[in-house]
Order: sequence, then C-alpha cells, then structure tokens
Amino acid sequence: MAWGRFNAPINTSPDLAIQDPILLQHFYMGLDRKTSKRLNTTLGGSFLHVSANLGRSILTKILENTPKEVEKKPLEEKSQIAEPESLPDP
Repeated sequence: MAWGRFNAPINTSPDLAIQDPILLQHFYMGLDRKTSKRLNTTLGGSFLHVSANLGRSILTKILENTPKEVEKKPLEEKSQIAEPESLPDP
C-alpha cells in the first residue's frame, strides 16, 4: 500500500522537522484520483479536513487490513510511455 511505502523512509531517516499535517497533505496529493476518492469515501469526507492524528490512524488501520500480497505487489516492468515510431529511411 502507498502509505507503507511513504511512511517507511520517514520512520527510518533523520528527522526532517516536517509537521504531520504537511506530510499527510503531500501523501494525499500524490495519490491517483481513484485512490484519493476511495480514501475520502472511507472517511465520509475529505481526508485533508481531518486531524493529523485521525489521518495517520485511518491510514495505519487500512495498512493493517491490507493483504500482504497486495502490499508487496511488484511494479510493472514495462514502461507506460509509448515508444516512438521509427522514421522511414530516406
């Protein structure tokens, strides 16, 4: 899950003195539209309008209830960017 990948370096790196509300805002803004909509639906409102403690609590609970095989799903190997078509030889 995205929260696990986002939170791991924060918990293991030196303190950057970034406040929780800002970290959670950056996390939320990095989500795709579908995922942010699901998170808002889960909360019954906007994630950006909840306290940092409640936001972390909800994300931690979601992470705990996420099956491990979904959490460790490998990234796709193929690029999502289309390869340019080759130009004909002159």
